[in-house]
Amino acid sequence: MRQTETTSATGAAILEVEDLTVDLGHPSYPKRVVDRVSFTIGVGETLGLVGESGSGKSMTAYTIMGLLRRLPVVAVSGSVRLGGRELIGLPRDSLRHIRGKDIAMIMQDPMSSLNPVAYDVVEKSR
Repeated sequence: MRQTETTSATGAAILEVEDLTVDLGHPSYPKRVVDRVSFTIGVGETLGLVGESGSGKSMTAYTIMGLLRRLPVVAVSGSVRLGGRELIGLPRDSLRHIRGKDIAMIMQDPMSSLNPVAYDVVEKSR
């Protein structure tokens, strides 16, 4: 059974992604890299995106975070709401205030990304 747009199994929705679609490349021959992705994450829930290399996991995350600015984006459609606030089309400055505080992304190697010892070694070497 699919969850509703505004609630998850636990009640209030934290993140709602609805029909997210992203096309990259040239307007004459766009490449669809995310195709109608929808999910809702509620309070206390965790979501893992799993798939083969090139299946759109990172592009979905980059789109949610508003990090597509350096890519040749042809079109982004659908909706991404964080706490009810629409993120698609939000100005760069507004997104900057949200990232890190309200939403963040752990890249593909979480063991080194979350290892405070590795971070401390990098900082001391600077």
